[in-house]
Amino acid sequence: MTPSPPLAPSLLVRAAARLLERGDVRGLDPLLGHLTEGDPSQLHGVMASLADWARRGRFPEGARSRFLRAVFSDEVLGHALWEDVETEHLLAVAAGLLRPADPVDAALALRATEQIQRLATGDIGPANVRLRGCVDLRRRLVKGLGGRAQPELDFLIDALPALTSAVNVAEAVSLIEEGLAAGDWRPPAGSGADAPGPAGAPDEELGRLERLERVDGLERLERLDRLLDALVARTRAEDPGIRSQGYQGLLRIARAVPPQEGQLRRIASRFIEAAEAAQEVAASGDPAPQGAAGQASQYLRQMDELLARWAGAGATGAGAARRPPGAPAFRSEEWKAWIADEARVAAREEEMLRGAGTAAPAAGPAAQGPDAASGAPPLVYYELDVVLGAAEDEVVPGAVREEAFQILDGRRLEVVPGTPVSYEDRWGTRLTLRITKDGPDAPKQPARYRLNSRGVLFVGLPTLTSVQGKDLSLAWHETSDLFFGSRPVPGSGSSNYRTLHLAASHERDGAGPPRDAGLEGLWAWFRDNHLLKLPPEPTDPEVNGVLTVLKTLKLKGSAQLLRQLLKARPSVDIAVQLHELGDPAGLEHLRSELSSDVPLKRLNAAVAICEVGVPEGVEAILQGYEKNAALLRGHGYRIVNALDSFLQRSAPASPARGTALDFLAERLQEPSFQHRAFSILQRESGREFGYETARQMDGQEARIKAMKAAIDRARAWREETRRGGRQGEKE
Repeated sequence: MTPSPPLAPSLLVRAAARLLERGDVRGLDPLLGHLTEGDPSQLHGVMASLADWARRGRFPEGARSRFLRAVFSDEVLGHALWEDVETEHLLAVAAGLLRPADPVDAALALRATEQIQRLATGDIGPANVRLRGCVDLRRRLVKGLGGRAQPELDFLIDALPALTSAVNVAEAVSLIEEGLAAGDWRPPAGSGADAPGPAGAPDEELGRLERLERVDGLERLERLDRLLDALVARTRAEDPGIRSQGYQGLLRIARAVPPQEGQLRRIASRFIEAAEAAQEVAASGDPAPQGAAGQASQYLRQMDELLARWAGAGATGAGAARRPPGAPAFRSEEWKAWIADEARVAAREEEMLRGAGTAAPAAGPAAQGPDAASGAPPLVYYELDVVLGAAEDEVVPGAVREEAFQILDGRRLEVVPGTPVSYEDRWGTRLTLRITKDGPDAPKQPARYRLNSRGVLFVGLPTLTSVQGKDLSLAWHETSDLFFGSRPVPGSGSSNYRTLHLAASHERDGAGPPRDAGLEGLWAWFRDNHLLKLPPEPTDPEVNGVLTVLKTLKLKGSAQLLRQLLKARPSVDIAVQLHELGDPAGLEHLRSELSSDVPLKRLNAAVAICEVGVPEGVEAILQGYEKNAALLRGHGYRIVNALDSFLQRSAPASPARGTALDFLAERLQEPSFQHRAFSILQRESGREFGYETARQMDGQEARIKAMKAAIDRARAWREETRRGGRQGEKE
């Protein structure tokens, strides 16, 4: 009898996964074997099957223990594919199965946290870990093991010097900043330092608590020293991106940790230390803002401004006063003299503590920011996670589905400026935000705030921004036996993630949605009261902010508001938005603009009509060109792009397609049309006329000759299609 050939690994994985899916535990051990072997070509499917099985929670005797031992083994953690979303999913599911009271589970969790730290700091070799994923997993592991958030700060500070990419350094700084804003600087729960003494406590008990507070203060300062030293070291890295992140990190952390007792001198001294290297870079190269020297000068000015604010106008004699022309970006000698005067620094710290409204350093430096006593009114903050253009098979369960987008998650938070707020998103990830006042209010301008020291918020203005600090992405990944790990396939991401922000006053927001409204109710309230309802007398920034968001979201219910705005503030942009929503008022307004006495208004309307695929826009451009060719040449790039948009959106049999192609072919010699016109004609014809080859020729005479030949070939093709009756169709 001939033995059967062994099954291919992929078939074994599929067979084992099918068994587990049916509840047959015989599929578990083969999948765990593949998991520990770390074959990158099989890991995605293996992890997905194991996570789905574990989430169902039906474990025969011993199966849960075998699963946990394998998932948290050195082999699996040391070879994890951190770019694969299933990795974090599997680890999070496994962490949720740990039983804190079980000594075996506790030992597993402890080993796993140690291994994660070694991975992040590079102790076991280079690994493409994701710090936020590591932090979230450590948080899950220590949740029931007597720990709390504070060790995460030590973990990140220890990892900071070992990171080898600017992206990872920026992520580490963001996470540290969030931890500081959340109050993770405080001592661990149960230490006694964060607990008030009992009523009637004897003197010796109060003395013990005071000693604990002093010990906590020393630990806090030691941790701050390590963090600042790590950031200063990053400013001296050879990689310019890491250097830049080191300076940005110093500035962000300094803003996130308002100086308190013992901290002001530490931060100021590190600024001076980092500034010395930056001054050399600033004096040695191109001063352009985007160059290394220009960036160094910007960081020096920002550090100097922060020190001036902390020192106070009377602290140095210069303080926050305006610097004269030609003064150095960073006043090293003044700041060195200032921090050398211990009495002056101590007095300034005392003044700042009184101004912040706190006299207890043990409460944490992030507990009160400089804005907490600034008189800035409380705000209502909306944050919605949006995915644009999701396909039908990408609809997320529980999301709010609109025609052009989905709302995946959202929250309404009441925020006191300068005070951090922590929350969990729908995936259980803990996030922290702090909104701080950014400069004094300007007349007739919305109040300006900063979100987590980075993004800018204007009160009353909704904004769509790229996602920061959250893992929202969708793309295909590939694995192979030829390389380790998984990597995203370029261009495979089909969705576009954004965060929709709004900071509003309580007066403007009213009562807000009901507490039990859920995501759908939250979105409906936000849509009806903030996107589709402007104040009685809206300012230009408020109108423009709403229009920008509506243009991206293409919200069907916005037609009524847009019609009102079009009547009150007629514009081409509003008319185009209305047309794309299917409202005839948009095209009516654009057509009326074609008869304007102002040539530029007629051109803007013609371009807009052409861009939305309406044939009369092409005719209007041709008529305008005949009347004022000089004006249209000055807008040649806009015109050719409008014609390109028309060709891509119009019906194939439209006679105006031929008119547009003729217009482009006749103007191939004009510089303002040539390059884009050739690319359009080549796409429409499926031919290569030799234009690119002609452009790259060295000799002027040869280049002119080759360019003329390319133009002749393009025009010959156009003549050929006209004779064949194919006015505007692709061949």
